[in-house]
Amino acid sequence: MTFKSISLDVIDQMRAMAKLGWGRNQIAGELGVSRSTVSKYAPGACQRIRARERLADFTVPEDTRDLTGRFCGDPLPGRSALDKRRSE
Repeated sequence: MTFKSISLDVIDQMRAMAKLGWGRNQIAGELGVSRSTVSKYAPGACQRIRARERLADFTVPEDTRDLTGRFCGDPLPGRSALDKRRSE
C-alpha cells in the first residue's frame, strides 16, 4: 500500500474551503483527494452545514416569568419537575 503525501498548501485549502461552507464531497472533488482525507484534515467540513440547518429550525420559547423568577432561577412554566408530576 503506498501513501501519497499531502502538502501543507492543500491542507490549508481544505480548511479554507470548509470555513466557506463547502461540503466534504465538494472539497475532495475540487482538490483531487479522497473524502476520508478531507475528513481527516478538515474535520468540520460537513458538520458545520448540518449544524447551521438544525439551528435555523430552533426557536427559543418566550420567557413569561417575572423579574424575580428570572433572577432566582425559577424554571419556565411547564418545565419544572413538579409540573411534570402533576400532569401525570
